[in-house]
Parts: sequence; structure tokens; C-alpha cells
Amino acid sequence: MFNGEIVRNNRSEFGLMNLDGSYQQAEKELNQYRISEEDFVDIYTQDMVDKDTEKASQLRNKFSKRNTPEEERAKKFATIFESILNVQAELGNWLGSETMITPTSLYDDYINHVDMIVEIEQEEFVSSHIGLAIDATFSNNLEKKFIEIKEGITVGKMAEIKYFKSSNGDFKGKLSNIPRAVITADVETIKELLELQAAKNKDALNNHWIQFQILEQLMTQINFFQEYAEKCQQEALVKKLKTTHAIISKIYKERVAAIDDFGKRDSANDNILQHLKMFF
Repeated sequence: MFNGEIVRNNRSEFGLMNLDGSYQQAEKELNQYRISEEDFVDIYTQDMVDKDTEKASQLRNKFSKRNTPEEERAKKFATIFESILNVQAELGNWLGSETMITPTSLYDDYINHVDMIVEIEQEEFVSSHIGLAIDATFSNNLEKKFIEIKEGITVGKMAEIKYFKSSNGDFKGKLSNIPRAVITADVETIKELLELQAAKNKDALNNHWIQFQILEQLMTQINFFQEYAEKCQQEALVKKLKTTHAIISKIYKERVAAIDDFGKRDSANDNILQHLKMFF
């Protein structure tokens, strides 16, 4: 699926990597495998698809123009992190050997605020073919995302994906009420991952501790969301979140059995925990 090649030529404030070059290559990687709205003309009509793609394009341009230099830098780091996760989910089984991860359409990225959709096949969880909607972000942009998730749970809603095709081809269309979670890492971790990728150090990448931070972030968030859904008496969401937590916990145990988790976490992990206090 992903070739995992990110080319860098010169040094910059980003260490061995040029941030702009790494970002451009990451976008190229993601766009190559991103779900295309044009593949859904048979479901939504050409007119609707055209309107959706235009709306996403306008939002993308609007955000790009109004972003501060700091926000643009954060966006670049988030995109690089997203690309690495997409590569390593397949090549390194970071999210388990029975997991597929796909970049969402630009519409679902900019309108529904979901970067990736995770499909998880677990025989003991018969309803778990579609697993998680993931928002990969840089650690300084969390509050707004968690407020949105909390407000959705309050009224009984989770993530929506308008343009989705399952990896095995048995589903095409819209997904509703998919558990959504945020994953993040700090600059030093992303830099380290890129350096390993540039050196083509596959073993170090496949065994990197960040996979445990990601799984831990997912388990922790889903647990908080489940407890909050119970408080809001959203039983349908509680059931789905409970199953999702069980699946991610099982994947974590499988990864720990294969690779030692030495407990290393970066500063972004603490940032996640601080923001989750709003669900108390």
C-alpha cells in the first residue's frame, strides 16, 4: 500500500529533515491512497459529489489562508505523523495484524474532521468490521477536537463518514456513529520517526514505542468517552464504545506479546490526559 519513502535533501530547524519537503511528500503519500469522492457518483450523483468536493476545497483554502505560521507548522507535523501511521499500520502492524487504515476523502477530512478510518477484523467481535475514526493531530490543537467529541456524545452522536469503501469491497457508502479518537505525538517523536524512515531502519520503526502510546491513547479516550456516554444515558453509544475498547485492548495485548512496551511516552501523551479532564 504505502512505500514509506520520504525524501529530504537538506538540514533545517527540523534536524535532518526539511519540514516543507517532508510535508509535501507526506501529502503525496496520503493523496495516493485517499478515498476519492468521484468513486461515489453511483450513490450520490455527480452533482452532489461536485458540490461536496467544492465545499471541501473552499474550506481547505480558507483554513490555509487564515492559519497563523504556528498553525501551518502544526498542520505539517500532523500530516507527516498521519502519513507515518498509515505506512506503519500496514508495514509494522502498529494497530494489529488484522487492521486496515485508509485516509478519508477530503470532504470527510474537512467537513467531518476525520483523517483516517480504521477497519478491524476480530472474529470474536462480530460487529467490529468498522472500527475507528481517527483524527491525527499535533499536540497543541486538542481542546477544540475534544469539545466537539463531547458535544456529539451528549446528544447521542459520534463520527460520520460520508465517503467510505471497505477494504474487502463488501460495503460502500455512509457510516454513522463511528467512535472517534485523537492521536498525537510531539515534535521530537515525529522527528525521530522521520529520521528512522529516512535511514530505512525498518526494524526500529516496526518496534518503535510510539505504537504503544497510540494504542494507549485510543484505549484511554474510548474509556473516558464510554463513561461520559453512560452519564448521558446514551446506551447505543455505550455499547459501541465498550466493544471498541475491548478490541483495542486486545490489540494492545497482542502487540505487547510480540514487542516489549517499556512504558516510554512523550509530552503529547500528557497533553491528551490533561484535555480528557473535561469529560469528568
